[in-house]
Amino acid sequence: MTGFRAQGVTTDTAHVLVTGQTSRETLYVAMTRGRHANTAYVATDRGADRLRPDQPADARTVLTQVLQTSGAELSAHQADTSATGPAHPPL
Repeated sequence: MTGFRAQGVTTDTAHVLVTGQTSRETLYVAMTRGRHANTAYVATDRGADRLRPDQPADARTVLTQVLQTSGAELSAHQADTSATGPAHPPL
């Protein structure tokens, strides 16, 4: 199942395929499903991933990319603030 579908599910073990397209939130959900073990398999091929073609693709590079990629949506307040600036700018 996908990381989104796994949210709320608990299993004995979880096995997760991680690519450069994985967000840190999806990785967190997927890696916290197993009671006894959680195993990540990191894909290092370039494919359609966001990895730069001039960088070597190893597990560390892919995981660093994943941890730097947020898939979280902004709250209404955050979206408004980023569009218009803070309501009360600092003095």
